[in-house]
Amino acid sequence: MQDEVRSYDIALCDPTHLQVLNEPGRKPETKSYLFCIRGGEPGKEVILYQYNATLHKDFLLEFFEGFEGYLQVDGQNIFDVFEADSNITLVYCNAHARRKFEAIAKLAKKPGLAAVAMEHYKEIYKIEREAKNEKMPPEERFQLRQEKSKPLIDKFEAWLLEKARTTLAKSSLGLAFEYALKRKVGLRLFLEDGRLEVDNNGIEQKNKDFALGRNNFLFSYSVKGAHALGIHQSLIVTAVAHGLDPYQYYCYILERIPYCKAIEDFEALLPWNVAKILRAEKLDIAA
Repeated sequence: MQDEVRSYDIALCDPTHLQVLNEPGRKPETKSYLFCIRGGEPGKEVILYQYNATLHKDFLLEFFEGFEGYLQVDGQNIFDVFEADSNITLVYCNAHARRKFEAIAKLAKKPGLAAVAMEHYKEIYKIEREAKNEKMPPEERFQLRQEKSKPLIDKFEAWLLEKARTTLAKSSLGLAFEYALKRKVGLRLFLEDGRLEVDNNGIEQKNKDFALGRNNFLFSYSVKGAHALGIHQSLIVTAVAHGLDPYQYYCYILERIPYCKAIEDFEALLPWNVAKILRAEKLDIAA
């Protein structure tokens, strides 16, 4: 599954927190990261969860070694490690930039610069909804963005540069401007390829789904348990993404794993391959 992510030219990455009680050299209440990574070509989509306690930049460099293409992320500084990598192009999340202004606009007693920024994002997301509602393929979405979104982005960037000079650098509004301007190149990269998303909301939702489970099990006891959790979460969520019932998928692969001898035998048990087999079997039964 990791190979599938590395072999495709678009991936998304978003970390969430996980507490591990019994980890050498760390206090039980210390929170670590569980990285959610999404990638793979159409038909072989993968959703991976991998535990990492410290040295997050080293983990990212190791995981994405050999990957070439777009990596869609939020603005956390751990992803700065890829800025010097000519093989990886960072695509930033417009939802994160929007939230900086949204918090200010909600607290403001009257409409101001933050409200103007929110109107910009409203127009951008209106275009994205149009593409989604029309179920546009990547080529059509690219054309739509070039015609409608690109002029809006160009105008917004000019506005940001102009108004940033009038804000206090360390104020909430100043920091919102700084966040957007610092990442303006990556924030507009979704215009370049119709396969790219305007934000990271899709992968963030996968982390929210994980958080629902975390609210019940609360933590992992050991590092081995955290890694095992990541493996099972990866298999289950990827299976669901390919239309499989997780319980039936686990029964299917556990019955066959003992007979696997070559790498091809294990590859046959990947969720998308099992989904093809089960669909074919149902067709045979129907026939």
